[in-house]
Amino acid sequence: MRARCRRSLPADWHGCLLAGPASANRLGRMTRSPRPAQSLAQRWLRPALLWLGLMAAAVAPALGQERGQAIAEPFKPATIRIRADFADNPAEHGFGLIVGERHGKLYAVTAAHVVGPDHDDNPSTPRLAPQNISISLVADPDEPVQARLLGSLPVLDLALLTLPAPDFDLPWRTTRTTWCHRFAYGEDVWYIGRRQRWTIPVDRDAGDITQHEPDPLGRIQIAMDAVEPGSSGAPLIGADGLLGILIASDGSNATAVAADNIRRFVTHRGAPWQLQRCDMSASSDQDNGISGSELKPLEVFRDRLEDGGEGPPMVVIPAGRFMMGSPGQEPGRFDEEGPQHQVALQSFAIGQTEVTFADYERFAEATGQPLPEDQGWGRGMRPVINVSWDHANAYADWLSAQTGANYRLPSEAEWEYAARAGTETPFWTGDCIHTDQANYDGNYDHDGCGAKTGVFRRQTVPAGTLPANAFGLHEIAGNVWEWVEDCWHDRYDGAPTDGSAWLEANQGECARRVVRGGGWFNDPWLLRSALRNRYFRDERSAVLGFRLARTL
Repeated sequence: MRARCRRSLPADWHGCLLAGPASANRLGRMTRSPRPAQSLAQRWLRPALLWLGLMAAAVAPALGQERGQAIAEPFKPATIRIRADFADNPAEHGFGLIVGERHGKLYAVTAAHVVGPDHDDNPSTPRLAPQNISISLVADPDEPVQARLLGSLPVLDLALLTLPAPDFDLPWRTTRTTWCHRFAYGEDVWYIGRRQRWTIPVDRDAGDITQHEPDPLGRIQIAMDAVEPGSSGAPLIGADGLLGILIASDGSNATAVAADNIRRFVTHRGAPWQLQRCDMSASSDQDNGISGSELKPLEVFRDRLEDGGEGPPMVVIPAGRFMMGSPGQEPGRFDEEGPQHQVALQSFAIGQTEVTFADYERFAEATGQPLPEDQGWGRGMRPVINVSWDHANAYADWLSAQTGANYRLPSEAEWEYAARAGTETPFWTGDCIHTDQANYDGNYDHDGCGAKTGVFRRQTVPAGTLPANAFGLHEIAGNVWEWVEDCWHDRYDGAPTDGSAWLEANQGECARRVVRGGGWFNDPWLLRSALRNRYFRDERSAVLGFRLARTL
């Protein structure tokens, strides 16, 4: 029954017409006396409940907004604003995320289409490389700095940038930022970067994930209508940390590249990744990799794989400094081995042996990759051959996913440091080498030192057959040439001094990658620790193999 008050009565009179089946058109008794208890409840309780409902509706978005702000705010100091200027196209605007810092340089990731020469919308008219890339930090947005494009991966729409670290202190250095390799269907997500400002669009609770795991290319789909043009490269953030970066949107849905794929892209190019992995409560989500803090220099370890097996044996290489390259008087020296320069390296791990057929075939069978040819020499513990640089990186990616650790190809500096094992002589064995120490063509000598023994095996030897150097590495000289991460440079002028891989900078030829160590068919002088060679990254040969590194 509902009451309809008569407007003709005095305001202080409690008179109402009751509209209901039993009292239609009946006038209620009018009185100045207080209402009975039931009338008081009707007068105050219902409005109070209505008021509480309205307040709850108003407070809920505010609570959601506060939650989104609290979760995303720690990432704001590491979020960069990008402007890329092109000679043949309008300027592109976007965002990115700082992921590491090393020796006065910051490293950041963004969407490749913001800064790259390729134009996905119209492949028939490729865009030229940008003339200028300007980066702004939230701590000093009015003073942009110039960035350099280190590399891109168009298939994932990822690009890696480097820029000089500013003079002022960066809050991201002390703010704990995490990344997560797993997420939940329906999980709330937010991002930073809208309308060229460091805005966190939480007013519409930015979005939620619409899939259970990344697609085969490592992409995440999100139901999100708050994304606007100019937000490409913006960090996508969930309750536990970074989930990826935005690369596309159609107005109501957005696409991001998963953080684990970004991490691999960054580390495989020799750049630092300093975000911490978020805590995982379920035992199945924990890393299988052994923590670097648990390992001692020269310790040999093997990470556990998700499929129950073990990864290749790895040796912990101690941090240190060494003189990279060869001195001018070294016999057999090439000009490309200089100028000599000092390099300081952090501790890392490297394969005790070259990757074997047995190790590689586990990956090939799990991923459907073709098995490389063995030339009829046998498989098992022999070093895998007929693998390209890209094959080696694919294996490293798979091993990283299996263990939760960061496997990669070593940088050229890491390889030489590990191969020398503290020596400054042409070979890790001294001024000469012998076929009892390495697999090479012993029909030839090196500077009359006695390397000519007449022994020529004409094929690889199983891993671990020959003596190890002082760091415990077998067949680091001879057997097979070993791929490393670096692009080819004709000389060391301008080379990094921190042990990182040398990529596109200083006219690097990244279609050709460096190989080290010499092979079973080479003369002994090609096994010198400083000697450098190169192959096209897609080449496969019976003399090409690889040895992995692992970040600690």
